[in-house]
Amino acid sequence: MWTFPKFLFPCTLGCLTVIQTLWICFISNYKDDWAVLTVMFLQVWIYISVFRSRTRIRQLTEELFKISNMLHVYTIQKKKML
Repeated sequence: MWTFPKFLFPCTLGCLTVIQTLWICFISNYKDDWAVLTVMFLQVWIYISVFRSRTRIRQLTEELFKISNMLHVYTIQKKKML
């Protein structure tokens, strides 16, 4: 089975950002293109931020999973007692 390569999304995002930057610098004079470039830079920044904090995100989801399991067990025990 084919798996999605991990490097494909960052490379695509980087290439699109570089192409959009070059387009704005050398060809375009429209304000809409600046808005698109701003959105692309925000996407790159968010991707880098999530990439850096992925271990913390994983830890938080594991903690939430443990808490939800404990609450689920507590409600089952409470129902059995009634």
